[in-house]
Amino acid sequence: MSAKIFYQEDCNLSLLDGKTIAIIGYGSQGHAHALNLKESGCDVIIGLYNGSKSWAKAEAQGFEVYTAAEAAKQADIIMILINDEKQAKLYKEDIEPNLEEGNMLMFAHGFNIHFGCIVPPKNVDVTMIAPKAPGHTVRSTYMEGKGTPCLIAVQQDATGKAKDRKPNIITSLELKPEAMEINNLRFQAKYREIEENEVRFEEINCEDAEYLIIAFGSMARIGQKAMELAREKGIKVGILRPITLWPFPTKAIAAYADKVKGMLVTELNAGQMIEDVRLAVNGKVKVEHFGRLGGIVPDPDEIVTALEEKIIK
Repeated sequence: MSAKIFYQEDCNLSLLDGKTIAIIGYGSQGHAHALNLKESGCDVIIGLYNGSKSWAKAEAQGFEVYTAAEAAKQADIIMILINDEKQAKLYKEDIEPNLEEGNMLMFAHGFNIHFGCIVPPKNVDVTMIAPKAPGHTVRSTYMEGKGTPCLIAVQQDATGKAKDRKPNIITSLELKPEAMEINNLRFQAKYREIEENEVRFEEINCEDAEYLIIAFGSMARIGQKAMELAREKGIKVGILRPITLWPFPTKAIAAYADKVKGMLVTELNAGQMIEDVRLAVNGKVKVEHFGRLGGIVPDPDEIVTALEEKIIK
């Protein structure tokens, strides 16, 4: 059965008139849902735990903030937007005792309902609306007058109105082909701009290097010591450390393809970044991988040995 697609014109925001919506949590998704709803004219309150660092932030952005229990007590619609692993405990302690017949309990991820961690009473609606984007994108696309594609589901329709109400929590589902094409072209242009202006990397002793170690994070620190040991042995080694992995420093690495005899990509995995390096050099220079798995951290001597055996031999 094909999925039913709802568009902006299918949404009737007036169905939320007179309803109080409690957003439980004010993190990535929570702040986006809350602000988008508020700016769409809905009555929104925030539910947090006492001492939450987000309490002052939510108040500063114009919300009335309560404990999760008090927010649930006041609300007609309760949207739970805290981490999945924390939801069952919060629901049992703060939300379940304050649910009333006809309330709507909402989620942005189906884990706790699907696996039975949360079992709502039969007299409330239970629905999901899951934006296919992180919170900052849900917020930014709304501010641009657009929207984020979402998955919606009704697990329990106690009132008979859940299917009427659930498309209205986040509107502007931008799924029409023409609109998606425009959006995709805009994102491509944005990526090219980021790729041009925001790539960051560090070069150490690369000026006279005959061989290059490419590493990031903790492996870069180990690699730097390996570079020093190799130079003590008369091997001219430099390090290129990507600081941004997206966008990747493709041009910087490609520039060394005609200058060095080989590159060793060192990672704490079986090989991920090496594919980006190979694409960057386009077969012009030998590229090999050295990695350890399972949390094993190599010492600098191992990297020097790998360099000698895989690249220099």
